[in-house]
Amino acid sequence: MKKKIILYSSSRADIDRYIPILKKISQEKIFQPIIFLSSFHKRSQFGNYLYEIKKLKIKIIQSTFKKKLNDTYVSKIEHYCFDMKNLNKILIKNKPSFLILLGDRFEIVSAAMPAILQNIPIIHFYGGSITEGAIDDKIRHAITKLSNIHFVANKKYLKRIIHLGEESWRTKLVGLDYLNELKNQKFLSKKNFFKKLKISTGEKTLFATFHPITLEKKDLNNQIKNFLKAIEKTKFQCIFTYPNSDMGFEIILKKIKEFIRKNQKKYILLKKLNIEDYANLIKNCDLVIGNSSMGIVDTAAFKKPVVNIGTRQKGKIFPKNVINSSHHYKEILKSIKFSQSSIFKKQLLNLKNPYSPRVYNLSKFLYNLMISKKNKINIKKFIDK
Repeated sequence: MKKKIILYSSSRADIDRYIPILKKISQEKIFQPIIFLSSFHKRSQFGNYLYEIKKLKIKIIQSTFKKKLNDTYVSKIEHYCFDMKNLNKILIKNKPSFLILLGDRFEIVSAAMPAILQNIPIIHFYGGSITEGAIDDKIRHAITKLSNIHFVANKKYLKRIIHLGEESWRTKLVGLDYLNELKNQKFLSKKNFFKKLKISTGEKTLFATFHPITLEKKDLNNQIKNFLKAIEKTKFQCIFTYPNSDMGFEIILKKIKEFIRKNQKKYILLKKLNIEDYANLIKNCDLVIGNSSMGIVDTAAFKKPVVNIGTRQKGKIFPKNVINSSHHYKEILKSIKFSQSSIFKKQLLNLKNPYSPRVYNLSKFLYNLMISKKNKINIKKFIDK
């Protein structure tokens, strides 16, 4: 009988990253994957993501809270507490060998505590990175210390986890599996893909995502104002995607929708792109712009120019396709202009992605740990450096 692994999905933010991990577990046939979707997934305005997972034909457990989730601290904490209680029951019932957590969303802390109290080893994907402009660092590093096994995207991040006192045998460098998923999609010509989106096939195109910066909430209005002003002045058409659900997302959405209403032929807003359309958009746009981690991590797979705005991603390892800009619209415009220059595009020809995926057998690695480190996985030692 297969051992169970439960994967906790906090929100739409981690679904795409989970797809290749779920595939690995399913294909290797040692463990049975079960994905637990937190109550934050029920936010319909951010799009429905279940179809992405249903194609894999694995067991899905949906945490459903009757209260509506809104843009307040009280609402978020209510959902957080509900998920903690709900997952606790699921862990008791299923008795998984491992719980997998991914990334740095605050919701994942609610999953860690029931697992710790039930002595279920926690596997954390993609720890060790830095994002100075957000509260993510606190969450990510806390989850690292609460976790038993660490799969990391870059050698520097692996070293950082070891500096946090983790034993080296608990860490494995794997890169980002999702990048292979992106590159293996079915690609359309620019003309056909843009026709599908009902936008002009002959204009230069921006792919824009702007998230709230959780440590700079007071300046959010000014930041989004400058962002939109710069886009307007480029004369490019622009495809916007939804921000994440951090505090302040409603302000961003309101401003973007008002901006689009002024010129609906030139600007569109998409709730959610499936993986195929997302890969096609990166490949066929002229520039990715905003403050999302996808601009830092995903775009190098397509050697696409990126203008990263502000401090949200400060501290991450930046590929050479990324141009950093302040929030001032004049500097954003200057960065956009440089991104389209022949000088900049030339340096992208031999671009290497620091997050390139490594070949590894996830289930076999975990199974061997269960055998060789059975009595040590949950007994963590702090290694002084």
